[in-house]
Amino acid sequence: MPMLQAKPLFVPFQAAEEDGHGEEVCVVRSVRNDAVWSPDSLELPYHQLPDPNLVHAGMMELQNPGQGRHPVVLIKNRFEEYKVLEMLVGFLSDQPEEVLVNVAGALGECAQRPVNRTVIRKSGGITPLVRLLTGTNQALLVNVTRAVGACAKDPQNMVIIEGLDGVRLLWSLLKNPNPAVQASAAWAICPCIENAKDAGELVRSFVGGLELIVNLLKSSNLEVLASVCAAISKIAKDEENLAVITDHGVVLMLSNLTDTKDDKLRRYLSEAIARCCMWGSNRMAFGEANAVAPLVLYLYSKDPKVHQATAQALYQLSRHPNNCITMHQSGVVKRKRSFLTVMGIGLSKQQCMCAERRFPRPVPPLPGCQGRRARKRCHPGTQLLSEQSDWDVVEWRVFGTQ
Repeated sequence: MPMLQAKPLFVPFQAAEEDGHGEEVCVVRSVRNDAVWSPDSLELPYHQLPDPNLVHAGMMELQNPGQGRHPVVLIKNRFEEYKVLEMLVGFLSDQPEEVLVNVAGALGECAQRPVNRTVIRKSGGITPLVRLLTGTNQALLVNVTRAVGACAKDPQNMVIIEGLDGVRLLWSLLKNPNPAVQASAAWAICPCIENAKDAGELVRSFVGGLELIVNLLKSSNLEVLASVCAAISKIAKDEENLAVITDHGVVLMLSNLTDTKDDKLRRYLSEAIARCCMWGSNRMAFGEANAVAPLVLYLYSKDPKVHQATAQALYQLSRHPNNCITMHQSGVVKRKRSFLTVMGIGLSKQQCMCAERRFPRPVPPLPGCQGRRARKRCHPGTQLLSEQSDWDVVEWRVFGTQ
C-alpha cells in the first residue's frame, strides 16, 4: 500500500477566521466540499486512489459528517458502493500518524452502522485497529478507541478483539492523562462488556481495574464522568464485580455527582445508581448520602432518556422505606408530567409508561381497569414487580399527553 502524505491544505477541515469583530468563527471551505462530495464527482477520488490529497480530504469529511452540503446517508452509501471501507482498512499500516488519525476516524464513523462492522471484520480491519491502541498519539487514540468500541457491538468482532487482548488495552488507556482518551476508552469498554463471552470474569482479570475506573468518578470532565458511569452500569451487572466496586466506595462517589445539570451525565449516572442499588445495603447508603432528592429533579429534564433512566433509579431506591419518604417530600408524587415517575417500562406501541410507587395513598386507575389483575390485563406486556398490596400502588398514564 503506497504511503500517503498528509497535506496542510486539508487539515483542519474547518478553519477559524475572524469575523471583523475580533471573534473567531468556523467557516466551512465549500469549494473543497464540492470537489470531494458533489454527487457528480464522488466517483473521482476513488478512481484516482491513492492520491494523497483526495484520500485525506475524503477521510476528513467522513470523520466530520454534516459539514458538507450533501446528506451523510448519501455519502455513506456511496462509500459502500465504491468499497471505500476495504481501501481504508488497507491504510491502517505503514502510514504517517496524520493519515492514521483520519483513517481511524473514518472507520469509527462508518462502524456506527452494523453492516459496516461486518465489512471491516471481513477486510481484516479489527487486528490493525487493536494494535493501534498501543500508540501514544492522543488524537489517534481517541479515534481508534471509538472505532474499536463501535466494532465491538458485533459479537463476532468482539471475539477477535478479546482474542487480541483488546479489552485490556482499552482499560489501560483509562490511565492516560488526556480526558478525551479516558472518555473514549470508557465508552469503548461498554460494548466490550456487553458482548464478551464471560464479561464478569474478564473484568476481574484486570488487576486493579475496578478500582481504577471507580476512581475516575473523581474527574472534573463531564464526558469522562458520563462514560465512566455508563461503564459502571455495565460492570455492575455482575454481582461479584458490583460487590468489589461497592467496597471501593462507588456509592458515595456516584452520590456526589447527583447535583449535576448535564443531561448526558444525568442519564448514565441514573443508570449506574439503578444497577448499584442491587447489592447489599446500597439502597440505604444512597439515601444516607443524599442522592435521592436530587434525582427527583431529573424528572424536569426535557430529555426522555433521562426520564427513563431516572425512573429506573428511583424505582430501585424506592424499595427502601426511608427513600420513599424522601421522594415524597421532594415532590415526586406531585410531578405534573404525563408519565409515571418512579419505574418506567416503555411500551412502544401503546406509548405508555408503567411505574410502581410505594406510597400509601390511593391512585385512580384508568377507566375500565379496576384492581391489580384488571390493570395488568389492560396493559399487556408489563409486569407488576411486587405483590405487597399495602405499600405498592400502581399508577398508569399515557406517555406524551397532558
